[in-house]
Amino acid sequence: ALPEARDNKIQIEGNTSTYVGVSESFSSMQTAKTYEWIIENHPEYPTQNNIAASYKFSQPGDYTVILTLDNDRFKKYQKSIHVVENEIVPKQLIKPEKIDKLIDFDKLKPTSTFISEPTFSEYLEKVIDGNFLAKDFDDYLCSKGKTPVIFNGKSNKQVTFEQACAELNGKRNSKWLGLKKKLIKIKSVRLNRDEEKCITLIEIKYE
Repeated sequence: ALPEARDNKIQIEGNTSTYVGVSESFSSMQTAKTYEWIIENHPEYPTQNNIAASYKFSQPGDYTVILTLDNDRFKKYQKSIHVVENEIVPKQLIKPEKIDKLIDFDKLKPTSTFISEPTFSEYLEKVIDGNFLAKDFDDYLCSKGKTPVIFNGKSNKQVTFEQACAELNGKRNSKWLGLKKKLIKIKSVRLNRDEEKCITLIEIKYE
């Protein structure tokens, strides 16, 4: 078992419980040159190597998500997640991830929940104006409001999407002039997606 490091809890951002068949996203709160995500004792779930990882558990039970940074055994962190039956999704529709790779379910899925980076950027402008809320993006995000966000390349200071929306709208309100000129503008948006095109990490640059 891995030692319970003093800062272990903040190294992996993600839920501690979920339902069978629901995609869950986990992200590293620390920057590194390499990332290795595994599900302990479950080789059927593939290793992932990005700053964020997404898994869909096909069976109920207790799992341990392990993150190794820079291939260094002293930079190894873990997070426990409890998975329970999902009565809403029929069991016959739930496929293990290793089977998902053999059958291209992406071609079978509706594309209505896919959003392009330019459109996402436009929607963020609506957040700044106060016309959109974080929950308006739920259909596009793996972890909805808890999806991690990096502002202006500061990967060591990640926030959740809910916090990001509040910050964007808050900056707009704090920089409001008498002439009612908006001083904050989205420069670019980069969306990191999993194999099912679900957004696992958002990188936003603004001025």
